[in-house]
Amino acid sequence: RHGELVDFPGTVIAAAEDAGLVLVERLVACLAGLDGQRVIPRASFFQLDYVRRARAAGLPLHVIAHEDVLVFTLAPSPNQRLDRPIAAANEDHADRHRGSRRAA
Repeated sequence: RHGELVDFPGTVIAAAEDAGLVLVERLVACLAGLDGQRVIPRASFFQLDYVRRARAAGLPLHVIAHEDVLVFTLAPSPNQRLDRPIAAANEDHADRHRGSRRAA
């Protein structure tokens, strides 16, 4: 933004944690393919066109080569036993949510 790098994944992580979620994993999804030993970019026409126009206007942009994949889970509730896996708590939450939708 305005020539400054914005840590968008970091902002999303902070917002998710503020909402009570816990970051489980942060992965990188490369937007490229492999042809033997060569990396082949997989930019769309629209991405390439946007970057070309920006560069022609004097803005030094680059085509995006990866995306961050963020995996979250619900934070354990204060009364949850520590020996109980978080996944089980998430399933209980999903079951309660499905039940409340049926009753509505």
